[in-house]
Amino acid sequence: MTSFNYLPRNHDVRAKLRPSKRVDRGVRSQFIALAGTLVLLLVVDALDFERLHDVRQRHQIDTERLNQSDISVRHIKNLDRERGRLERMANNIVDIQHSGIIQANHLAWIGNRLPGDLWLSNLRSDNGTYILEGVTERLTAIGSAMLALGHDPAFHPRLISVTRSSERNDRGFHYVLRLGASKP
Repeated sequence: MTSFNYLPRNHDVRAKLRPSKRVDRGVRSQFIALAGTLVLLLVVDALDFERLHDVRQRHQIDTERLNQSDISVRHIKNLDRERGRLERMANNIVDIQHSGIIQANHLAWIGNRLPGDLWLSNLRSDNGTYILEGVTERLTAIGSAMLALGHDPAFHPRLISVTRSSERNDRGFHYVLRLGASKP
């Protein structure tokens, strides 16, 4: 078999594959600019990588602080709810104390308005309604008590019953009056 060599004789393939040590002057400045650009990109990339690492660390620290502040916020909200509950309890205590004073004032007012010959034997109170029971020798004393107690708009006296005492030595009348906010 015969082989043909189509390359010229003075042509060395290995010489063509070897780079030339000399770079043309027109291309040299472009190679320098390319090399400088690559170095600059590597420096900028290294700096960005370092900044990214710092940002990740700050993010982790901020996340931990946020978790701690969430716990603190929940604690503050719980304390605020507890404060509100304690304030409501204090207001309820004041209302109860105040209602006792109001009820005592009502009882004093009722006692001051009753005529002298009208004796009170029983007094009941239920949510601002008072039931008065007692005896009197004069039937007109009951009417004068109803007139005297009717001067306060908070009380509307209503006669529930009057009975004559059946005992021989007792010559009086037994009465039951109702005082309350509802009109008869």
